[in-house]
Amino acid sequence: MKKILCLALLVLIFLATGICTAKVPDLLGKWTGLESWYGEVNGSAKLTENKSLNVTVVEQKNRLFTGNLTYKLENGTEIDEGFAGAIGLDNKTLYFAEFNEGYDMGTIIFNDEIELIYLQDGKMAETTISRLHRIMA
Repeated sequence: MKKILCLALLVLIFLATGICTAKVPDLLGKWTGLESWYGEVNGSAKLTENKSLNVTVVEQKNRLFTGNLTYKLENGTEIDEGFAGAIGLDNKTLYFAEFNEGYDMGTIIFNDEIELIYLQDGKMAETTISRLHRIMA
């Protein structure tokens, strides 16, 4: 019985050490992709697909990071907006707070592929799904 308890304790220590030492993903660099958008336009919902989105992560300290997003509005105006973000404890979940307004939640699919879901509530409510790939230099 004592051997079983010791073995169980060693397994728990090994698992806990593996969880604690999981490597934080590196998000630094440029990401690009397409997004699909649903939002309110002139009093009714409108769907827009295949809009371009560029994300640049310029600084990362452990699970916290910052950068900017670049996208075009329906009228063609290009927007460059800053954000601050965090990686969840699972090293897969992403959270962005955009400096102008709104939030993105996302998932790291692979080292060089992420999905973001943007949400904004209120009178200008909208949601966007973006699939981004890292641009390799």
